[in-house]
Amino acid sequence: NINKVVGSVNTLSKSTIALSEIVTGYLSVRALSQIKSFTAGAIGSFQEQETAVNHLTNILKIRGVDGYGVITESIIMFANEMQKITVIADEQILSLAALGITMGASQDNIQELIKGAVGLNRALGIDMETAMKGIIQVMEGQAGILGRYIPALQTAKTDTERMAILQKSMGDAFKIATGEIKTSYG
Repeated sequence: NINKVVGSVNTLSKSTIALSEIVTGYLSVRALSQIKSFTAGAIGSFQEQETAVNHLTNILKIRGVDGYGVITESIIMFANEMQKITVIADEQILSLAALGITMGASQDNIQELIKGAVGLNRALGIDMETAMKGIIQVMEGQAGILGRYIPALQTAKTDTERMAILQKSMGDAFKIATGEIKTSYG
């Protein structure tokens, strides 16, 4: 009887070791898979950011902006800060800056315009590129695309009144955008 018990214990022990090896192997494969996915994602994000920085720098060069390197660095720092206070990735901010500058925004107002576009995106559900285009249109004296979302822009009597409405809307919307980071989503 003792031999049967010892044999059963040995069999159980071997089975436990085999099961342990199978589980360890499975967990190792899963861990490697997750590490591979994380690394691929990180590399992809880095490549997206690098592409956005190069695009922004090229736009500044083509537009003949003096000190484009310093301006690019300033916008990169701004994009990093925006990523910390909103749910928007820094490479999206860099791309938005490139669009705004392409459409005529200056280094003096690009940060305000980006905040406005991000805010309108988060508050009204407008994609950021459309919001940026709409902001530029209002700056040029038109209600434009944003007139659909902010009807008061259509009824404004003067460009000054239209700009005041836009600035208030952008400020209110940006508060909503920065509030998202405090939620479970952010």
